[in-house]
Amino acid sequence: MNILFDTNVQLDVLLKRQPNYTAAVALSRASIRGQITGYMATFALTTVFYTCQRQYRAKFDNKQAAKYALDDVLSCLDQFKICSVSRQTLESATKMPGQDFEDNLQIACALAEGLDAIVTSNIKDFRGAGITLYTPAQLVKKLKLR
Repeated sequence: MNILFDTNVQLDVLLKRQPNYTAAVALSRASIRGQITGYMATFALTTVFYTCQRQYRAKFDNKQAAKYALDDVLSCLDQFKICSVSRQTLESATKMPGQDFEDNLQIACALAEGLDAIVTSNIKDFRGAGITLYTPAQLVKKLKLR
């Protein structure tokens, strides 16, 4: 099963955010083990870096925070296949009915790659996507993961 991980699902793992942390970790492990093939959109990695760096600055100096955030990006690169963004993908996203361009672009990436589904904590933001949607808990249950 080929699954696009919404940026927020991976951020739940990296930043240990509740309430989806446990299910997101189970899916992350399933991707690492090859039980599913996980994908992330190219631009999601910049969001991972920015968000993680901002969080780490509360505990570390800027240089250390940037290093840890870059480690998180490298972890994503090791774990996921990356969906590239083309002009056609961008144009497709602009024509989608959703209000959030970033979400629309993730949908467009998943559709362009022919993926099976998107796992997201915010299903309502992805409604009408034309692709199967799961919350982390729903996908964990479907895959019978622990």
